[in-house]
Parts: sequence; structure tokens; C-alpha cells
Amino acid sequence: MKTIKHQASVPGTSATQKPVTNFFMKSNITDDVKRGEILLASFVAEHNLSINVMEHLPQLVKAVCKDSTIAKEISCSRTKTTAIIKSVTGASEKEHLVADLKTSKFSLLIDESTDRGCVKLLAVVVKYYKNGEIRDALLGLVPVQDTTGEKLYEQLVKLLNDNGIPYKNNMVGFAADGANAMMGQHNSVASRLLIDIPNLYVLKCICHSFALCASYACTKLPREAEGLVRDVFNYISTSPKRMGVIKQFQEFLSLKPHKMLHPCQTRWLSLRAAVMRVLEQYEALKLYFTEAAFSDRLNSAESILQMLNNPYNKIYLQFLEFALDFFTKLNKIMQSEKPQIHKLHENLSNTYKTFLDCYLGSAYLMRTELQNVQHDNPRHYKPIEEIYLGVNVASSLSSSNLSPNDIKLFKLRCLEFYTASN
Repeated sequence: MKTIKHQASVPGTSATQKPVTNFFMKSNITDDVKRGEILLASFVAEHNLSINVMEHLPQLVKAVCKDSTIAKEISCSRTKTTAIIKSVTGASEKEHLVADLKTSKFSLLIDESTDRGCVKLLAVVVKYYKNGEIRDALLGLVPVQDTTGEKLYEQLVKLLNDNGIPYKNNMVGFAADGANAMMGQHNSVASRLLIDIPNLYVLKCICHSFALCASYACTKLPREAEGLVRDVFNYISTSPKRMGVIKQFQEFLSLKPHKMLHPCQTRWLSLRAAVMRVLEQYEALKLYFTEAAFSDRLNSAESILQMLNNPYNKIYLQFLEFALDFFTKLNKIMQSEKPQIHKLHENLSNTYKTFLDCYLGSAYLMRTELQNVQHDNPRHYKPIEEIYLGVNVASSLSSSNLSPNDIKLFKLRCLEFYTASN
């Protein structure tokens, strides 16, 4: 300590060296930096942004806030952001949620899904009341292999028990889609939960039920019309060249350059939107496939052209556009994010009555209570000539060259659609 070399080094180190006590003092800046990193990670999670954006966002904040000491200290890339979301904010929110469910009544909503890795997941969402508002929160995503009612029930109960949630005392409602594994009478998740909780309120997904009704009713119509919508999408959407060619025909006919839509099975009543798009671009599609049948020389192009030139298909599509609108309106009511219970019955009754009025006698509907209407009794049907199928259908039938027998057959198929959808 008394050597010349040591004495010469002391002035340089004492100026920069911090006392040991500083390492045990709480720094406000450090806490603010941590808070800033958590807020940035929460922003990414809340808005469903790619975590890769955090490779650049902190640098952007530093560049914008050059005079901020906190911004200069933020160091939060994608790895740290992932850790914060999973182990900090996610874990903290789940702790608060579990604590609420231990003392509050709640309802469960579950559904199966498959991620990009083809791993089946059971999504468990809870709905509960706190601080004057109804809250929805994700309780967990449970990987599942066996999706029978028994195994789904076991995984669900295990999730609740592992978190110490007294579901038999606090759970008051259960909702899921209408699949047999979920809602079957004997060997489903719902039937097993009812054994545990006899007074449990069980509710099927209304939107799913509407979609099933519409899907079943569509089976009463020729499949060619629906097949036309799918074939047009499959033929055009996978090729940028074909999309560019049809855009030229759209511009030639002064039509909006809209893309074809796919009637997806996992989206409620997406068929109507796809049908509307085909009808909107019908003339452009006819020109395009006329050219494609000669240039591409593919059987698929020739088959689609034949379906487009068949007058029946366009009229059936016009009918689907009209009839499926009833289901779409009901679906939108059920998917509203605002409370609709005060006008739900009135809206449903009016829509249903309008639907029945298309094929049932008006006098019969006026003198009969809606719940007592016999929707499938032929005695109460309108004459086949008076069945209402929509303005576009009426216009097309009046200008078509179809024989009276062909028109009658078409209306009978539409009548089957009406009766089956009820």
C-alpha cells in the first residue's frame, strides 16, 4: 500500500471507483428502465405484433428521445421481450386471474384449435365479474392429443385443480361449440361437468348453430353452384399471373378489381361473402374463363366455363345471396360486442318472421303466434308462383329462357332450402 507504484495509481482509481454502498442502494433510473421495457413488451403483446419488431423498436425510441436518460438505458430485444411476456407480465396476470377465480363466480368457454406446428390446443377462457364490469380472460392453452370428451374433461379439470380453483363451488356456466365431444348427452365435457355441478348452465355456441342450419339447408340445393364458387377461387388465387389477367378483364368492364373470396369452413357463414364476390365479377369471370379455356387448355378451366354459362348456377347464387343474408344478420347480432339482450328477442323474432313470410301464407302468419308456426306444414305454404326468392332472382327468372317446368323445379328446390333451414 505504501509503495511508489501503488501511490501513483490511487488518484486515477478513486475518481472513477464507486463506493461499495452504492451497489445496495435502490436506483430510480433502473426501476424506470425496467418499467419502460415491460411497457414495450406489453405493447407488443397487446397489439399482437411480431416479437421481431423489438430488434428495432428500442433503437427507434433512443433515436427519438435523445435527451432521455431512461431511453438510453433500455435494452430489450426479442429474447428479453419473450422472457418478459412469458415470465413477468403473463405470470403476474395469471396470478391475479387465479386469485379472482378463487373468490368469484365465473363461466368457462372452451374450444379446440391447432397452431402452426399442428399441435392441438384446448383454449380455456373465463368470464367473470369484477369492479363493476364483465371481464374475459385467457386462463390457459392446454396441449391435447386425444380429443374425446373424457380426455378433454380430464385436461380441463386438471388445469383448474392445478391452479387451486374451486370450480365445483364457483363455476356457474359452461359454453362450447356443438360438437359431440363438447355437448353430447352422455360422454361429453358438458355431461361430465353436470355430474360435478348439477345446476351448471350449459350453452351451445349460437353462431355455430346458425352456421350448421345454413350448411344443412345448402345441401338441398344443387352442389354445382357452391362448387363453382370454390373452383373459381382455387383456379385464380394461387397464380399471380391469372390474377393479373382477370384484373385486365375487370378494368375492361369497369368493375372494381376485387379478389375472389374463399368460403372457409372455419369462418361463420363466409359462403355469402364469396357468393356476392362471384356475382359481382360474373361477367369478368365469363370473359376470363372463355379465354383461359382456349389458352390454358385445362379441363378445370373448361369445367368452370360450362358452370358459368349455365343460367341455373347464377340464379342459384343469387338465391343464396338473398337467403343467407338472414343467417348473417342473426350472426352479427350474436357476435356484437355491446349488450344486445334488451333487443335480442325483438330482432330475432322480426328476422325469423320475415324469413317465414317468404314461403308461408301471410294470413296464416298474422293469426298464429310465432312460436306456434308450423314451418314445414305444406298446407300453409304459399302457391309455388308466389314464393319470394329475392329481387335479383325474380328479375333473372323473368328475363331467362327457362321453361315453366324448369322454373317450377328451381322454386321447389328453394322451398326445400327454406323448410330445411328451420
